[in-house]
Amino acid sequence: MKKQNLTVVGAGSTYTLGMMNSLIAEKETFPLKRVVFYDIDAERQESNAKATEILFREHYPEVEEFIYTTDKETAFSGSDFFFIQIRTGGLQARERDEQIPLSHGCVGQETCGAGGMLMA
Repeated sequence: MKKQNLTVVGAGSTYTLGMMNSLIAEKETFPLKRVVFYDIDAERQESNAKATEILFREHYPEVEEFIYTTDKETAFSGSDFFFIQIRTGGLQARERDEQIPLSHGCVGQETCGAGGMLMA
């Protein structure tokens, strides 16, 4: 099976490390050659990247290249797949998505109900 090139957009997310663990678990069915992290928040991304470097070194040495960047050209060139996990407006928007419905007596959860509709 051909090894794939993957870009993770929004790699500073708290969900990123779980995603990387899932990819490690599925490396036989979805082999990776290169993984690129891209995020506009370099500091958050770097924390996840450092942890991912350790995960790959210990559990997925078959990955030939792992880089993280804030440069779109680097991030989007040559990838076969993209995982996109962005939150428009950042955490401030998430807070509004949760608080506005609550102020009207509705469930304020960020992914369903009125909060989820606001996020959409």
